[in-house]
Amino acid sequence: MQLNQIIRVIICLIAVLVVNPTFGQSVKNQKVINLHAGSSLVGGAIDLIVGSGEEIDTDTTNNFVEINNSSVSGGRALLVGFDYGLSSRWSLGGFFSTQRRHGTTEFSYEDASSVIQTETIKFNLRRNSIGFTPKVHYGNRDRIDLYSGVRMGWLFWVNSIESTSGKFDLFDDMITSRPFFGLTAFGARVYPTDNIGLNFELNLGAPNIIGLGAVIKLP
Repeated sequence: MQLNQIIRVIICLIAVLVVNPTFGQSVKNQKVINLHAGSSLVGGAIDLIVGSGEEIDTDTTNNFVEINNSSVSGGRALLVGFDYGLSSRWSLGGFFSTQRRHGTTEFSYEDASSVIQTETIKFNLRRNSIGFTPKVHYGNRDRIDLYSGVRMGWLFWVNSIESTSGKFDLFDDMITSRPFFGLTAFGARVYPTDNIGLNFELNLGAPNIIGLGAVIKLP
């Protein structure tokens, strides 16, 4: 099933369950596990810049630099999280997320003797983030929980880049570790059963923009 099809299914479920008049989904001391797969801007940027397979000219060090014949692959940003209900309105949670991009590219550069050299670069990039997220819950029904919130924490990379020249710096500005702050503009949890549900999130910032997955309420 494609991503847009999954989104349509979740929207239809929300529309059906919103008409349920029973109030009160988020409760004090409620514990929820979140499992997400989502899309990120960084993953998309790497796919666009490197994975196009087309020739790219840059000039980051006042020398001739070129990459071509590129390939890149990798999955979506995976996230596992835990939320704890502080009240029927507020919850506080933590999460860990990871996303991988790997591939090869032919890298050409001008050496000290003005001779064009070419080498094959192999890269394996993994972006990780760990943080916490307070949420405010609203518009709740018996089998639906709507919420918004903020996400903040630390983003860090684990990388392996095989280069014999040491001149390949295309990823340097992109793969820096840093603190991050983001927003969950809108989130919805839909529970077809009492304890297992579907989850959709629309976010601004790391670690993902759109998140789809499952939630499990613990006893």
